[in-house]
Amino acid sequence: MYYKYIIATFGAIGNTLSFVVLQKKTFRQSSVGFVLSTLLVLDTLMLALWCAYNGMRFERYHYPGENIQYKSDFMCKLQSMSTFLPLMSAWSLVLLTAERLAVVFYPMKSREICTRRNVSFAWLAIALVVFFLCLPNVWV
Repeated sequence: MYYKYIIATFGAIGNTLSFVVLQKKTFRQSSVGFVLSTLLVLDTLMLALWCAYNGMRFERYHYPGENIQYKSDFMCKLQSMSTFLPLMSAWSLVLLTAERLAVVFYPMKSREICTRRNVSFAWLAIALVVFFLCLPNVWV
């Protein structure tokens, strides 16, 4: 059972090291560096949330009368919002693919279109849409 946590720990360490590399000046100023950095943060948070959720499942299995989701309002809402991170991770990959597609198909215009600022605004717009789509899960 503990091998899952070991794999998650190595994944978090790898994501942290990759994030440090992506914070170098050349990557930090590019739109690809921004999207990959946010993807690394989202995936690391998803690993941490997965470990917490797996721990709750372990507790629920061994102590069936104790359900932490009903004991803690915060944990219930956190589990309900757990759909946000995988969706944002997937949509960040879609944004990265669209940005790379624009660079391939429109190489001359891509310097104007695919700036870090434009990609940041696109990512923020996607994050807001996904957040509001996941919001009803909190009150269910």
